[in-house]
Amino acid sequence: MRKHKLILLTVLAGLTIFLTSSHFISAGSPDELVFYEAHDAFERTYDDVAELEKKADLIVEAKATDEKINQVIMDGDFPLYYWTESKFEVETVYMNNSDNTEKDIITVNEPYAFFNENEVLISEGYEMSEEGAKYLLFLVKKENEEKYLPIAVYHGKYKMSPNGENQISNRMEHFELENYDYVKLKNSVKEKYNF
Repeated sequence: MRKHKLILLTVLAGLTIFLTSSHFISAGSPDELVFYEAHDAFERTYDDVAELEKKADLIVEAKATDEKINQVIMDGDFPLYYWTESKFEVETVYMNNSDNTEKDIITVNEPYAFFNENEVLISEGYEMSEEGAKYLLFLVKKENEEKYLPIAVYHGKYKMSPNGENQISNRMEHFELENYDYVKLKNSVKEKYNF
């Protein structure tokens, strides 16, 4: 009897942790994506554009390309680490404090990855880059690699011009309603960089 209670409590605890640490957003058709959102813990959040600029190794205006390499490291049946190596065509360099010479193409490790055909594991508040869309990127250089990371996940990437539709996703609309500090930061970035 005690063994059954322990198993039941373990299953309930695991289910509770799983349901509180990710959101499921079901797609309406098989062609759409299903998102599993992971909550990231930041060592700090940013309040305005000046703080982002101080932290950044590289600030660029860049266009997303179709070159993406999906990376998922599994722990049994579950994704342990995930990212997508995305190529961006640099159009304007606003600041370069990295040890790299300026390049036309940079690689950014974005915090999402496909782990099935239409299922995406993604950091909460982050939008996947759309091919052809232009972004303002506040990046830190990865140690010992020629790759960059967006500062504090979604604090370091802002869509300047869409590719096609100029519409915020339902995921992001909900996120922005619940995260006023992020909206304040986004508005300060848009004001400084005129987009």
